[in-house]
Amino acid sequence: MTTIDDPWTTGEHPVSVEDLQTIADEVWATFLDAGDVPPPADGSADAAVHATIAVLGSWTGQVVVECSRDAAERMAQQMLMVTEVSEADLDDTVGELVNVVGGNVKSLVPAPSSLGLPVTVTGRFTGGEEQELCRVEVDWAGHPVSVSVWTQAA
Repeated sequence: MTTIDDPWTTGEHPVSVEDLQTIADEVWATFLDAGDVPPPADGSADAAVHATIAVLGSWTGQVVVECSRDAAERMAQQMLMVTEVSEADLDDTVGELVNVVGGNVKSLVPAPSSLGLPVTVTGRFTGGEEQELCRVEVDWAGHPVSVSVWTQAA
């Protein structure tokens, strides 16, 4: 796995790059054992898919998992143990990954807090008015997958 530097080193925020790296490592090892992963489908590597989930409470932010469509299809094949993947399968898979990562992030933030519902969208995540807190890049089966945490811009 490759780590991108944590831009906030003041200690004000409850989630660090190291925390996110540990969470990503554990989630990928648990859900996406990369044993026999089928080869990528042709023609979809350029399209991006992302899923977000909100953490709400005394600390508010978004957790984002972003990958190519190829990666999302292969993750769905792996997690669901199927060869044909529907749009619903793809959405469910990326949504479940962000849900599990989000639940782990929620456990790090001050109580009380709650987790929203995952939303999966085709396209790149832009962040809107939020600011990226930390990010890790997961190299899964030759596909980069980004896991990031965003918070309200200061």
